Amino acid sequence: MKNWSWFEIKQNLPEKVALLLKRGAQLKAPCIVRRKRKCGKEYYALKFILEMKAERVAFSGKILGLDLSPSESRIGVCVLFDGNSHSKPIYLSAKTLISKTLRIQKEIYRLEHKIDEAYRREEFSRIKHLFGEQKRRKNKLKAIRKQILEIFTNELILLAKENCCSTIALENLSGIRIPDWKSKVLRYLFSSWFHRKFIERLRQKALRDGIKVVLVNPKDTSSRCHICGSELSGRGMY
Repeated sequence: MKNWSWFEIKQNLPEKVALLLKRGAQLKAPCIVRRKRKCGKEYYALKFILEMKAERVAFSGKILGLDLSPSESRIGVCVLFDGNSHSKPIYLSAKTLISKTLRIQKEIYRLEHKIDEAYRREEFSRIKHLFGEQKRRKNKLKAIRKQILEIFTNELILLAKENCCSTIALENLSGIRIPDWKSKVLRYLFSSWFHRKFIERLRQKALRDGIKVVLVNPKDTSSRCHICGSELSGRGMY
C-alpha cells in the first residue's frame, strides 16, 4: 500500500478519561492487545494508558474499615469509624455469584476425572471434546470472578463516598497462609480470592474520587472486639 495518508477522527472522550486528564494524568504510548470473544474468535484492540501521580489525601477522621472474609454468602465485612465510635458491621453479600463459581468449579473437577478416564481407555476423540468443555468452563469462571471484583470495588467506593470517608483501610494479606479450616469450600474460597488484583483495582478507582487506600497489619484484628477491644473467645475471620 503505497498511496496512503493520515486522517483525523474526532472522538468524544469518556467522562472518566476527561476527568483524569484534567487532574494531570499523562497519556502514555498506546499498545495493541490481542483479545478473544466468547465465541472463541480473536480480535485486536488499541489500548491507551493513562499515568497519574498519587495525591496526598487529607485525613478527615472517618475511615471505612474492610475485612476480606470470603464465604459461601459474602465477600467482606465493613465497619465505619469516625474517631470515637464504630458502626454496626456492614455485610457485603454475593451469594448468587459465589454459588455460581462453586458450581462451575465442581464441573471443572468432574471434567478432569472424565479426561483421566478417557486417557486410560484411549478415547482420544472424546478427550478433545472434554478439553474444549473444560476450557469453556474456565473462561466462564474467569468472567464471573472479574464481575465479582468490579461489583465489589464499585460498592466499596460508593459506600465510602456516601459516608464521606477519606480513607479505606484493609488487611495486608500478602504472603498469608491458608487457614486450617475444616470446610473444603472455605479453604478453596480463601485460596482463590484475588487479594492483589482487588487492592490494585480498588486503588485505581479510589484515586479518581480522592480516597486513600491503606493496608494494615492483620495481626489480632479478628481476635479482639471492634467496640471495647476485649479478647474474643474464638479466633478467625468470621
